Amino acid sequence: MSWEFPDRISIREVGPRDGLQNEDPVPTDAKVELLDQLSRTGVERIEAVSFVRPSAIPQMADADEVWKRAARAPSVRYSALVPNLRGALRALDAGFTELEAVVSASETHNRKNVNRSTGQSLDEIAEIISVRTTAGPPCR
Repeated sequence: MSWEFPDRISIREVGPRDGLQNEDPVPTDAKVELLDQLSRTGVERIEAVSFVRPSAIPQMADADEVWKRAARAPSVRYSALVPNLRGALRALDAGFTELEAVVSASETHNRKNVNRSTGQSLDEIAEIISVRTTAGPPCR
């Protein structure tokens, strides 16, 4: 079997968002420092924060503040995870230009993850895309 390797790969670092939301709340200063250090590593994409309901995921309650204080590298594309339209609007208000919408293929996982059916999530993602497109590209 012969392997063909791509000329280029893209890595998106998700530690500041996915990694930290699974830990006890980390101080804002430490989150900003982590984001700033990752921005200096040469990675080109970072999922910085998640705009979720603070009572649901208290680890991300300071997303606005972390993003406001982060020293953004011009060579890095930053994104925010948004589970719903409200989160998308908060992310856009905070200045994000790239949003990561989320939906699970499994109905059970989607309900546990974002408290709605996959159909409801898909409908809301269509709204998020519409709102984001109005603000200008890109949207994933």
